[in-house]
Amino acid sequence: MNRTSFYAVAVLLSVLAATAAAQSPVTLVGKDSVATVVLAAKPDESSKLAAEELTNHVYMITGKAMRVVEGCAGETPPPRVFIGTLDAYPGEVPAAAKAYIASAKQGEAAWVGTVDGDLHVVGRREVAELYALYHFLESKLGIIWFKAPIKEDPGIYVPKSETIVLGPFAEGREPAFPIRRLDMCCAVWTTPPYGKATAVRNG
Repeated sequence: MNRTSFYAVAVLLSVLAATAAAQSPVTLVGKDSVATVVLAAKPDESSKLAAEELTNHVYMITGKAMRVVEGCAGETPPPRVFIGTLDAYPGEVPAAAKAYIASAKQGEAAWVGTVDGDLHVVGRREVAELYALYHFLESKLGIIWFKAPIKEDPGIYVPKSETIVLGPFAEGREPAFPIRRLDMCCAVWTTPPYGKATAVRNG
């Protein structure tokens, strides 16, 4: 094998290795492991709420608690769930997320996907990552919010599982309209307890 062929093979192998890593599954909850949620050192309030909603719903599914850390991306071993916005992200924003958000039109554009064994939830600006997280809970974890909870009926469907393993995926989303308002989906002055939370989760 000549030098040119050797370098060509080496480059090909490195590309294949990188592709395999990017397409590897993400174990949010395993039999003996639980992923850590990572936020920026100074996260947006919506990112904090997204982390809280993710950990709460994962606990409802599996009975296992996810740890949340701020500003410790480099010190936290995988698997990890990175949540944030372009201006407040815990680490390097994935290239695919940057490319999608740059091409999107709406301010609440967001990208969710798996990269190198981690899950990333990236919003263009505050609140975008929260709505993206809610869509993830519905589409990937099977959560369904039917209505505002009451004492007799929690109004939510939660599938039960001992583990949560995500296959490789990447999804960019943005609202169909430039403005999203809660008073379009409920009577704000007579909203039942937790009604606004239910509206946001289905927003």
